[in-house]
Amino acid sequence: MKKFIFIFAAAMLAACSQTPSTGNFGETITEDGAQSVEAFLTSMGENKEFNGKISGTVQKVCQSEGCWYTVEMPNGKSMRVITKDHAFKLPKDASGKTAIAQGTARVNTTSVDRLKHLAEDEGKSKEEIDAITEPKVEFEFEANGVIIK
Repeated sequence: MKKFIFIFAAAMLAACSQTPSTGNFGETITEDGAQSVEAFLTSMGENKEFNGKISGTVQKVCQSEGCWYTVEMPNGKSMRVITKDHAFKLPKDASGKTAIAQGTARVNTTSVDRLKHLAEDEGKSKEEIDAITEPKVEFEFEANGVIIK
């Protein structure tokens, strides 16, 4: 009986600690005013910063902590959406789902060390990580709230 209670308690703790697959993460936000990635690029124009909401299909998710995801840009590149201050986790199984994020986008130069860290989060091989040798200029969106649906 003690074994059963222990196993039941362990299973309940594991179930409670998992991030749900859909819903609101971080600050509670609504879908109102969310722009597609295409519209976001137009809004961004030559500006260095964008504040608002974007909507797109999740490509990849951080498999280490669930602290970021990527969305495909119209030019075939990806934009990384990171959780502000690592304050909340996203579901690791969100690939292919629609995400709405609220926050701030910036053009960012990502260092080689950071790119290697992100590649580790993706679960890339040592060879793939070692092949990263140059910084990358890219959009980065810092989200204070995300809806996954």
